[in-house]
Amino acid sequence: LDPFLQMMRKNSNAKELIFENPTTSPQEKRMRPGLRSKIMIETAVDKNALRSATVHNLHMSEIAFWPYPRETYTSAMQAVPIHSKTCVIIESTANGVGNFFYDLWQRAKRGESEFTPLFFPWFLEDEYKMPVSDDFQLTEEEKELKEEFDLSDEQIVWRRWCIQANCGGDIEMFKQEYPCTDT
Repeated sequence: LDPFLQMMRKNSNAKELIFENPTTSPQEKRMRPGLRSKIMIETAVDKNALRSATVHNLHMSEIAFWPYPRETYTSAMQAVPIHSKTCVIIESTANGVGNFFYDLWQRAKRGESEFTPLFFPWFLEDEYKMPVSDDFQLTEEEKELKEEFDLSDEQIVWRRWCIQANCGGDIEMFKQEYPCTDT
């Protein structure tokens, strides 16, 4: 950013950014306090992450893979005050059915929680395309997928590559990591 737009920083390290006047002068700090906010990074390994903190914007990433999702989620959610200026985002790749994230997702879909479920299938990502070779031919499954989800040949080629390269040739693994629907 242009120096004029940069916020004052008191601290910046791998765990947090503190945006406030770094001065030790109480008078200057009163006159120019800075934003008086911070960005914190916690890991999901800590079951008590964020206890005793106050968090206005919380992003919980890949919760389906957390070692203690229920405990860590519960701890983190206690740090978020209930008012219109807070935001909680939970995002994750699915990790099967019957786990904590699955239950959260299902509750949101049924309207039984404060969360709005948003699903983004793999084919919305513009980069998930590869060039089509001259001898390209669709399998019956690929024809059905192409028609059902309006996929391009370039997306089908990428899907083939991804199944082999990223999912060890396992189509079920691809369906878990790159689903077309949330069901």
